[in-house]
Amino acid sequence: MNHRHLKVVVRGPDWFQAREAEVEKVARRFAKRGSLTVHLDWRTDGESSGGRLNLAVVDSYIDQLKSRIPKVPVEILGAILFLPGVASVGSAEPSDHSEDWATVESTLVAAMENLSSMRLREGAAMRKEFVEARQRLISEVAAISERAPKIVEAHSERLTQRVRQALAQAGIPPAEARADVVREVALLAERLDIAEELVRINCHFDQFLALLDDDDCPGRKIDFLLQ
Repeated sequence: MNHRHLKVVVRGPDWFQAREAEVEKVARRFAKRGSLTVHLDWRTDGESSGGRLNLAVVDSYIDQLKSRIPKVPVEILGAILFLPGVASVGSAEPSDHSEDWATVESTLVAAMENLSSMRLREGAAMRKEFVEARQRLISEVAAISERAPKIVEAHSERLTQRVRQALAQAGIPPAEARADVVREVALLAERLDIAEELVRINCHFDQFLALLDDDDCPGRKIDFLLQ
């Protein structure tokens, strides 16, 4: 369900594929986005599941290809089997399938309801996992927030000591370089400051929780937020 829009692919007997618009209409009642394949294996009582190839149609496709490609690759020959009119299932079918469609439609609705129920269960499980992971991250960020000032202080003290040692080795009185030392320490503290990042990530935590309860397919929004 990672597509931006809903794509419905219909496969089955010709009469079923001819009702693609009606199949898609049913599917859209239960899904807003993603890629969905609806495959119908239709057999009447006493009918075998054996298929038939329309060899005349196959020959026609091959002849058309040979007019463009002297030697048709085997891979393309396999793909021809999926082209319209090449294969059919069972024996000759009646032209009117209105009553059959009513049966198929109710079955499709039941299948889509089962799919929706499964997605709700999976979504609830994923939400629980996401909320727990979010809480663990909040705890880690809280620990970082508490430790951050101490890290800045420790680095500043270390830099000050190193500068003083360098000045002593060079024979320069510390008082003469005090302004430079203060400036370098301030620049280091600015580079190590993560206050803005901490505010941003805590804001993202709140947005993440709100998106989990968004009914309008929040997958892409969550993906963008996590970047």
